[in-house]
Order: sequence, then structure tokens, then C-alpha cells
Amino acid sequence: MDNERNVIYEKGLDKETVKEILELFPDINLEFNDADYTYCKFSSIKHLKNVYDPKPLRRIAKKIYYALGLSEWKFHQSNEDILKHDILKINCHVHDEEKAQRLQAYIDAHDNIINAPFSSHFFEITDSSVNKGNAIKILMKQLDVSDDEVAVYGDGGNDVAMLELFEYSYAPSDGSDIAKEAAKHIIGKNSDYSVAKHMRDS
Repeated sequence: MDNERNVIYEKGLDKETVKEILELFPDINLEFNDADYTYCKFSSIKHLKNVYDPKPLRRIAKKIYYALGLSEWKFHQSNEDILKHDILKINCHVHDEEKAQRLQAYIDAHDNIINAPFSSHFFEITDSSVNKGNAIKILMKQLDVSDDEVAVYGDGGNDVAMLELFEYSYAPSDGSDIAKEAAKHIIGKNSDYSVAKHMRDS
């Protein structure tokens, strides 16, 4: 979006792909995101139970959910309800290894989608052309900014495409291995506020 919150670029998932994922993986707690809401087939309680484990973490998450409110979440959604919307991204956290492998195998078999999660056991499924690197390129064109005026920071799998694109790309030393391999430079630990310090001192 631009400063007036007008959409500059948007690329959603193919409707047939969303339909197929809904039909093939009814046992996985999938979150379907459009520009405004997150849609879940499960109830809010079942959603918390599936995403957050063990119970102490679930209790903390539940408090956060209710403190923030659930106005941007729609639970108990049917396949038909979800397919009414233009889905931009599908998220899920899969604890079961067999389910995770089954979902990843489906993604690997389809060139039009990609999984670029920030952490293991998480899935962030988007159209294969959607990544932070392409998003920054679109913003650069909008703002008339050149490559040598851009610095990027990332520590997870969903940052790799972005880190690979730019010379001034930085990963914290405690980031994921794939992020550190993609980045041109390694800085201090994320836990030591290395990104903020690097930006301040550069």
C-alpha cells in the first residue's frame, strides 16, 4: 500500500488451488487470509489447541487473543464461505510430521505456490511470485529508489528471496542457516537488538 493505504500491488492464490487445499487437508488447522480477515474452519478453542502446545503456551496465547480481540478472525467457516474471498495467503502450524510432509509434498508438486515460512513446522503458502524481495522492488519503483539505497534485514525462510536480491542485506548471527547463507553480511544477535543498532550506526 502507499501512504494513503491504496493498494499498489496484490497477488492472490488461484481459486482452484485454494479449493483443492481445502478438500485435501481438512484435518490441518489452516488459516486463510485475505486483505481484511483470517478465516478458519475450526472453532477458536480448537484453533488455539492446534496451534499452541503445550497447555501453558496455549493459556498465554488465549489471553493475548482475548486482549487483542478477535475482530479480524472468522471461525467455523465452511469451504464455501472461504472460497467467496480472494485468499492471499494460507498459514498453519503443523505439529504432526506426517501431515507436514503431506502438505509439503503437495506444495512441491505445484509450481504456482510456494512455502516460505519464518520458522520450522510453520507454513506460509503464497503464490510463487509473492515474496519480500519482489515487494521491495515494487516499492522501489513507486518511490524511485535504486538498489544501492536499500538495506534489508531478515532472519527466517520468508526473508531469503529478499536477502539474495540486495548487496546491503543483513542477517543476525542467531538467525536461521538459510537466511545467513542468503545474506551478504552477518551482524550481531537478534536477541541483542543487532538490527536496531546496525540501522542506528550505519
